[in-house]
Amino acid sequence: MDNVINDKYQIQLEILTPLSIGAGSETEWAKGVDFVISQNKLYHLDLRKMKEVGIDINKLAAFWAEKNQDAVIKLIGSNLTKVSDRIMDIPCDTDNNIKTFIVNQLSQKPIIPGSSIKGAIRSVLFSYLRDKETKDSDVFGSLKEGSDFMRFIRISDFDFDKTALINTKIYNLFGYNDDWQGGWKHAFQNGTNTSFSPTGFNTIYECLLPQEKAIGNIMLAEKLWEKISELQPCYDKKKEFFSHVGRDEEGEYETSPIENLFFQINSHTYDYLDKERAFFNMYRQGEHSDKIIQSINGLMHRVNDCIDNGRSCILKMAAGTGFHSITGDWQYQNYNLGIDPKTGKKKYKSRKIAINNNQYILMGFVKLSII
Repeated sequence: MDNVINDKYQIQLEILTPLSIGAGSETEWAKGVDFVISQNKLYHLDLRKMKEVGIDINKLAAFWAEKNQDAVIKLIGSNLTKVSDRIMDIPCDTDNNIKTFIVNQLSQKPIIPGSSIKGAIRSVLFSYLRDKETKDSDVFGSLKEGSDFMRFIRISDFDFDKTALINTKIYNLFGYNDDWQGGWKHAFQNGTNTSFSPTGFNTIYECLLPQEKAIGNIMLAEKLWEKISELQPCYDKKKEFFSHVGRDEEGEYETSPIENLFFQINSHTYDYLDKERAFFNMYRQGEHSDKIIQSINGLMHRVNDCIDNGRSCILKMAAGTGFHSITGDWQYQNYNLGIDPKTGKKKYKSRKIAINNNQYILMGFVKLSII
């Protein structure tokens, strides 16, 4: 598909809540090997620089094998800054690996791949397009036959300049049968209670922070879709998606496919947040749950603003997305989920919460705006 048959829209992407897109488990940073922590700073170690200042690599390798951070720091001594290629503020200590952010292989700058945005949009559109279908191919069409609906939506990468480290904890339900409460998970087994602690079963992510912005493009191949639309399942809703007519209480008005897309994303996000808010209101026993609810209210207000202006939307994506967002959120009318009769446990009962500047917030919300 080329620009002749693509409607190309320049888009600004703004980070609303901490966002992490993993670079893969093989790139995670291990404490005492890839980094050390000293005086609330993370020092990411550079082997080449360590050789240059005369660090005994054989001794270092022995300490690495044991992940002995204290021994590594002692061996490096006063050269810690000299042998580090990155020095970052760290929100709290951790013994877990740090989840690193994906980077552009040429620039080594953090990047949100278009494929990640497209995957999140795919989940939204699956929920919008489907009637009773449960399979991707019954909704989107066949990639092999060239009728997959998502091939008519192309999204560029978005490049950013910097990341920061953010601590996360799991807000989890604990109880049995009809007696359930919300709390924080501090250990793998029987480790959930209502008290909050920043450490203990916490994970630190390399994230893009709120207010960071980047520019990219969304391209919609409306004309190409029209040529092969007879091959498409869920044809009527797809035709409505590519329509240039919008409808509200006052009647019809002129619109565009990108505005129709943004409207569906906003509607989906608002419904999702409304159900999340009800979940936390029901299970608000955990410390700081009021701050989580406050952050959800703020996001819902921003979604309403986007619906009013019609040229921006709020989308949830990437790490911390959770079961409901990944699947398009069509299975459940609410998140007060039933109990598995075999185990007596609830399903999909945990949420990953980012802690940033005394805010307790759901991860991965971004705002897309037409420039």
